[in-house]
Amino acid sequence: MRYTELEHKIMENLFNENCIIVNGKSGSGKTTLAMKKYRHMVENEGINSEDILVLVMNRHQALTWRKELNLSLSGELKVYTYQNFIKRELIKFWPIVCKNCDEIKKIQLIPEFVSNDTAIYMMKLLVNYYRNKGYFMDITSTSTKIAEDLVSNISKAAISLVDLEEIGSRLYNSMQVKEKVHRENYEHIDITIKHYINSFLKQGVMDYGISTYIYNKYLINDESYIGKLQNTKYIIVDDFDEISLAQLNLINKLMCGISKAFLFNNPEGGFCTYFGADKTYLENNIDFSYDEVELEESFLCNKNFLEFADKLNRETLNIISQYGKKTLINFDMSSQLRSEMIEKIAIKIKELVDKGKNPEDIAIIEPFNDFILSCEIEYKLKQLGINVLNTSKKSRLIDNSYVHSLVTIACMCKQYNIKLTIDDYRRFFSIVLDIDVIKASILSKLIWKKNELQELSEQVVERIGKDIAIRYNYLKSCIEEYKKEYISLDKLFRRAFLELLIILPDAKKNILVCKNLSESAEKFIEALSQFDTMNNPESKFISYIKNEASDFYSLREIEELSINNKGVVLTTPYNLLTSNIKSNIQIYADISSNMWSPRNIKELTNTYVLRTNWNIDEVYTEEIEEQNRINNLILIIKCLIRKCGEEIYCYGSEYSINGYEQQGYFYDFSVDIYSEGDEIGAI
Repeated sequence: MRYTELEHKIMENLFNENCIIVNGKSGSGKTTLAMKKYRHMVENEGINSEDILVLVMNRHQALTWRKELNLSLSGELKVYTYQNFIKRELIKFWPIVCKNCDEIKKIQLIPEFVSNDTAIYMMKLLVNYYRNKGYFMDITSTSTKIAEDLVSNISKAAISLVDLEEIGSRLYNSMQVKEKVHRENYEHIDITIKHYINSFLKQGVMDYGISTYIYNKYLINDESYIGKLQNTKYIIVDDFDEISLAQLNLINKLMCGISKAFLFNNPEGGFCTYFGADKTYLENNIDFSYDEVELEESFLCNKNFLEFADKLNRETLNIISQYGKKTLINFDMSSQLRSEMIEKIAIKIKELVDKGKNPEDIAIIEPFNDFILSCEIEYKLKQLGINVLNTSKKSRLIDNSYVHSLVTIACMCKQYNIKLTIDDYRRFFSIVLDIDVIKASILSKLIWKKNELQELSEQVVERIGKDIAIRYNYLKSCIEEYKKEYISLDKLFRRAFLELLIILPDAKKNILVCKNLSESAEKFIEALSQFDTMNNPESKFISYIKNEASDFYSLREIEELSINNKGVVLTTPYNLLTSNIKSNIQIYADISSNMWSPRNIKELTNTYVLRTNWNIDEVYTEEIEEQNRINNLILIIKCLIRKCGEEIYCYGSEYSINGYEQQGYFYDFSVDIYSEGDEIGAI
């Protein structure tokens, strides 16, 4: 059906069923149509916005919806990710949960929620505790990596409605070769996870996985809550194909009392397997009747790309050679070293910009958030005068000089028993006093052993200069004042930034980073304070920031980035496909890498095994693994192609950054193209 025809039918509600599933491939206008319908419901049909629930895939899409709708409404705009929805429901109906769940011992008005980073930190403490008791002795991963896998396992199992007590059994039973592993490790997984969950529930604390588990076990099946839930009369679901089993369970429940539902589905989607997408389960477990229509057009790519994407599947990979010239897919796999590949990417972008292409229309897509690859590409392009918008961060939070300065101030003001190094002080003075390394070193050697600012001798003043000495003494007086008062850590961060750092050259660029640090401190400390055994939560937060916290983009920063994009976009397949990023020209980097289709089988986790429709006693063979990896890669490639309007360039290198020969599935597809001879598809 043409877009205009379907738009008319949806706006006028010309369907027999209360639920309509709109099928459309990437770029067919599903999200645009969903937003138009929402606006029409409120402005033309007289429906209160509080009666409409919109479920979106992630925070990027929630931000896009809220920004694009921009309605003058008296009612609440209820646009949520599934996780934000259940968080809101748990807060609102917490008394029902407490009544039904005996594990919750600390009764409070609302639950305490922790971030994923905080959850991993707390799981790491537990892993270290059990390792001291002899657990996980032959596991090669670090405690942090084990903690990440265990927290991830809880989330994967919860969104797939799997019993959390059988995670270890599922992982062990799925292994094809069991002689090389010890069953005890997987029994220890279940013991550690049970301890973790019980500790959280006892105090009424939730992380992502536990909140999903609690909602589906103790709230969504409660009769009094179901009555409240069915007060929602209208539902719009964007990216229905990417929903988890838990989210489908919610939609099935909502449909019992719904007036109208509009579900927008990509029949070629379902690539977010890590986050619970399962097309097979979805197709077989819809419990409501619906009308189904299909959008036939595409607004983001040309006809040849459409033909190519429609025909691409595992059995017809050789068709790439037939369509190579028509689709303008260009391959260059001639680089031996990754540095050569990066140089070629930079040259190609410069060539495109010189031809009049807007940098904002170009997207470089790397297989995953590769910090080194990102830095190298950014550096090369900036040398050529081309700005880059990186949609991800993978640096440590402490690497930010302003964060480091605030942490240093906190260590000087409070008794954390955290020893700062002379390098910490050198870096601190360089930033806060805006001086060179030599003068910063003079001051650092003066104070680092005593961990507090000293009076400056005349000799030191002479060496660093009177102006710097004046700034030093002001810094000293401020820190002495902070030490006299009891200031919570989050307030100390805010005050120190406003009084000491705000005048520095790059302060404005770092306001949001420092605000994120302050908010993170408040939430982290509040969460740890719920546990009687967690002493000195402020000290633990400082240790966490110094050693392992990763940088991140807040929603405020994402919004600012999307508004002020003035450069080439550097992103990953997932970020591009689940956001409102549009690209006329796509450049795929490092297509030889296996990370375009990463392995699902890890030492302590496996996404596919932690699903309801996976038989707990079935072996997950290498054949199944290969099939899943290839299928998911093809889904991603098809969706990427359908979001490209003009040209695609693919670059690979024979060797990885570590000097290892690499040859992933994407590379194999490219060889199929090259094997046809001539110069089909060659750049």
